[in-house]
Amino acid sequence: MIKIIILVFCFFTTIVSSQSNQNICSVYTCNSTGCFETPKCPQTSNKCFVTSCDTQTGQCIDTPIPNPYETKCVISTCNPLNGFFSVVPVLCKDRSDECLVGNGCDISVGCLYQPQFTCSNKSDQCLNVIGCDPKLGCQYESKCNSVYKCSLYSCSLTGNGCIKTPKCPQTSNKCLTSSCDAQTGQCIYTPVQLPPSNNICSNYSCNPSTGLFTPTPINCPDRSNECLINTGCDAKLGGCHYKSS
Repeated sequence: MIKIIILVFCFFTTIVSSQSNQNICSVYTCNSTGCFETPKCPQTSNKCFVTSCDTQTGQCIDTPIPNPYETKCVISTCNPLNGFFSVVPVLCKDRSDECLVGNGCDISVGCLYQPQFTCSNKSDQCLNVIGCDPKLGCQYESKCNSVYKCSLYSCSLTGNGCIKTPKCPQTSNKCLTSSCDAQTGQCIYTPVQLPPSNNICSNYSCNPSTGLFTPTPINCPDRSNECLINTGCDAKLGGCHYKSS
């Protein structure tokens, strides 16, 4: 009797071992009536997934069921109790602060928008579009903005673009020369230097129209209180000359 039980046990063990090696996605159980095969990975209770078994590793895999409403314009949610999908339309974001208004929804790309304002091309006025203000409309900036403190830029009315001009042009007063401080952009006006002269008996004044210097004889001071008589100015003698009275 003991030998018979041992033989039956070995027989069942051999069957289980043989069948288990054939399919790692099955579970085998044996009893007195024989061996039975059941799936290793039964269907999950979540109806939104399909359960399968990896025949290479024996690992159970839960795969989401196909979503027939998968588009960019709806939000679909699967009910795990019945596997049915509920669908809610996508609410497109308000982008009026970007000067954009909604223009429907495309199932492939999602929400669509179009400009609230059509910004005209003003390149002939040396202007570039920099954005849009919901209240003020299109915003522009000059293409002629200068980074040089000693230059000014203006726009050509004939469509030739930006025109560069000095910030500190020569003044109409020809007795002054103009220059610009490159660090501060401040205009500096410097008097024209008097040409070298040995004539100390004249004062020179500059004509602002021509920039030329005109000599005027100096007036020697009266020194009669010192009993001296003015005899005039002599450049060779060093200026005003006097003699004793």
